[in-house]
Amino acid sequence: ALEYINMNEYFKRGYKSDDAEDDYEIPDKFIPSIAMVSFTGRATQMIKKNFPRDWHGNIMTIHRLLAFVPEYYDDIDEDGETKRKMRFVPTYTADCKLPWDVIVIDEAGMLGLELWHQLWAACKPGTRIYMIGDINQLPPVHGKSIFGFALAKWPSFELTHIHRQEGKENPIVDNAWRVIRGEMPVSGGAFQMIELKGDAQFAS
Repeated sequence: ALEYINMNEYFKRGYKSDDAEDDYEIPDKFIPSIAMVSFTGRATQMIKKNFPRDWHGNIMTIHRLLAFVPEYYDDIDEDGETKRKMRFVPTYTADCKLPWDVIVIDEAGMLGLELWHQLWAACKPGTRIYMIGDINQLPPVHGKSIFGFALAKWPSFELTHIHRQEGKENPIVDNAWRVIRGEMPVSGGAFQMIELKGDAQFAS
């Protein structure tokens, strides 16, 4: 059975996000322990568009889920002087487990290994994790993605029907499949291949 989470007590150390795209309102009630997360605030906003407002408290970035907070520490520079520095660290760790029973990770291809290890370490025993993503999309900004490893180890399901660009002989869909197969795209209709010289100003 799912537990319920009191979000008024969730951010124990006064976490506040500076990301305008990661807007969040603390609900006045307990919410089911199902979290829907993504790497970017923009992606979480897209998830919220598909859910009623009562569920928006369950949707956040992975950094917010782990409640990253600033931590100050002393570091010694090249001249041997001690300097005060700041870094962000997760509130929820292997020693302070997350309360969620289910975590759904959207755009999982953007989840890098370092952040994944932090998330995995913070999960309580029995937490169920579902990853949704496209292995053919862009990898994380830093490091390798966990998504490929998950596809190799976990049960997976592939959606092959295109819903976003419906219609027969759609040049964008057809060319996307050509690229996946290692073939050259073909110009036609809404998709045009334009040859550019090797000059950045000309290309812009």
